[in-house]
Amino acid sequence: MKGSIKYLPWVGKLLVLLGIYLIVEYIFALMAVEIINAIFPGMDFLHFITGFEKIKSVQEVTLDQEHAIKIYQFATSLGRFIFVAWFFVYLCGDNFLASVSLNKNIQSVSYGTVILIVMASGAIISLIHDWNQHLHLPASMAEMESQMRSLEQQAKIQTEVFLRTTTTGGFLLNILIIGLLAAVGEEIFFRGVLQNIFFRGIGNAHIAIWSSAFLFSFIHFQFFGFFHDC
Repeated sequence: MKGSIKYLPWVGKLLVLLGIYLIVEYIFALMAVEIINAIFPGMDFLHFITGFEKIKSVQEVTLDQEHAIKIYQFATSLGRFIFVAWFFVYLCGDNFLASVSLNKNIQSVSYGTVILIVMASGAIISLIHDWNQHLHLPASMAEMESQMRSLEQQAKIQTEVFLRTTTTGGFLLNILIIGLLAAVGEEIFFRGVLQNIFFRGIGNAHIAIWSSAFLFSFIHFQFFGFFHDC
């Protein structure tokens, strides 16, 4: 199995990656739901999470539901990003760390440059975010805009569920789930794997970067944070 897609054209590899992503996403989500229902019998987590749009504030989420959301986020982030990236690289027959550029030595001056770039771009990103938040679709698409704003509200409440913790253990768990599994996992998947597929196939770094950035924003289903995330 290792190296079985090594010589596929880049479009073929892209389709294989999409297929792996969808299958693994389903499997890990199903596993997470089963684990949650075993830990919290009677919760029916699938019914809870699919009906999350009915929740209007973080106060409506119980402590057990908060723990369940974190378990679900942990499992799905591990599956859809880190496992998918590793398995795809395995099928390509490449070394994982080398393929996603995690084996490179970074000079200390690079850290300083990155920090300066982030600080300098903060104001611009803030302006883009504010502009994006106030975008309005044409009247004919009012229902679609309402649905998208509902998704934004759901994402906001889920974020508040994570942030309302007051314990050291809860804080460290948030760092693990949000800072490592989600953030680092997304970077490995989108920059380390997906961006490399585009670059090796198209040969243009700018197109590769913008294509992976577009898909990164699109997959979060947050239209009013779309340009900000890009």
